[in-house]
Amino acid sequence: MIQTWLDPWLPVHPPRAPRARLQPPSNHYSVRDLFLPNKTGWNEDLIRELVHEDDVNLILTQKLSQSQNKDYLGWHYTEDGKYNVKSGYWLGTHLPNPDPAILPPGDPQLKSQIWNLNTPPKIKHFLWRMLSKALAVNTELERRRIVTDSYCRRCVTMRETTDHLFFTCSHARQIWRASSIPLPCLSNPQVPYETKIKEIFEFHKNAGKDTLQGQLPLLILWRIWRSRNNLVFQRRQYGWWRDLRDASHDAEEWITHGINNQSSTTSMTSAPSCPHQRRWKKPRPGWIKCNYDGSFVNQNNGATAAWIIRDNSGVYKGAAQATGVNVTSAFEAECQSLILAMQQLWVKGYRRVIFEGDCKLLVNVLNGSTTKFDAINWIQEIQDWGKKFEAIEYSWAHRSTNQPADILAKNQRNALSPYLVHFYIPVCISNALFLDYIGSA
Repeated sequence: MIQTWLDPWLPVHPPRAPRARLQPPSNHYSVRDLFLPNKTGWNEDLIRELVHEDDVNLILTQKLSQSQNKDYLGWHYTEDGKYNVKSGYWLGTHLPNPDPAILPPGDPQLKSQIWNLNTPPKIKHFLWRMLSKALAVNTELERRRIVTDSYCRRCVTMRETTDHLFFTCSHARQIWRASSIPLPCLSNPQVPYETKIKEIFEFHKNAGKDTLQGQLPLLILWRIWRSRNNLVFQRRQYGWWRDLRDASHDAEEWITHGINNQSSTTSMTSAPSCPHQRRWKKPRPGWIKCNYDGSFVNQNNGATAAWIIRDNSGVYKGAAQATGVNVTSAFEAECQSLILAMQQLWVKGYRRVIFEGDCKLLVNVLNGSTTKFDAINWIQEIQDWGKKFEAIEYSWAHRSTNQPADILAKNQRNALSPYLVHFYIPVCISNALFLDYIGSA
């Protein structure tokens, strides 16, 4: 039994119990005490009397099912209500936190530009580590108490910071000077190294991805780092001219092979596939097909619904459009539309029906291939109505083959009546129905 004021049953982030108007609550209610007799709906007067006004609509928009006799415990952050590590990680990084967040080092906007650079993937990861202060330069190692000597291994006169290693050390200065890259700020110790990286990114963009000049500054940074590691770990000291030569070779190789291969791969993956012919399909002999659709704008307006009935010859047998109750999502609008359609077709005497909609998730849930925890009462009501029919199928159709129902559902937004039954073809869908008929399989 769910306790109204104690259990987290409201579908918010994070889930919580509703707030009472009176603190503490005047009585310990269970959620079922807020139902009307026979669970025909919520007792709105009682809810408005007991619950804080900001939480009233959160309760009233939740679907009740008269045939659902048990409660379910589920995880709020997955479709099926089952916990997984991915959703747990998401929650851990999105919980409201009164403490100021500790941001990782580096300019987030500058780091985001890395992934748009036209350079080898290993260079992108290297640049991200540089801007995140994740490179093992001596000052970082000293800060983490891994080493005690933070001086540069080349010049042995300055502490090895990221800026010193890549820009202001005599070895780096000679490389940048000989590269003929027109960025004088790179050798200026007064300019922050993030500003220098930003200038390099801008130069790379303006010089062109397929030019040696555009690629060279990024590859120079990489070669300076590799040369430093060769000195530290292998005791091999290379001259500045060799690092510049290797960077130039890397840039030429990427321009010749890397960019061309990347472009051809992209063109192959982005090539438009042959258009798939989508046609409305007639039902089998002895069956009726009902195409339905729901239209959702927001939680403050009733969702609209529409459905079209056709026989196995593709002949129009009727249609209807309606405005339902307020719902919380487009998925619930689809559920409501299907329920309204099932009710009318059952009243009309149809007993072998294919219900076809363009919400793939709903069709998959009804056919048992997946679940949707937060819509369990909607699904239960659909299944209850489905049991009334002699035979029933749920099929999915692409939106392009569900146009008549889609048009009629949107048309209901401006209708004066909450429920319209069409014995004759409505003008607004006549063309769409005609195209379905002549193109039907």
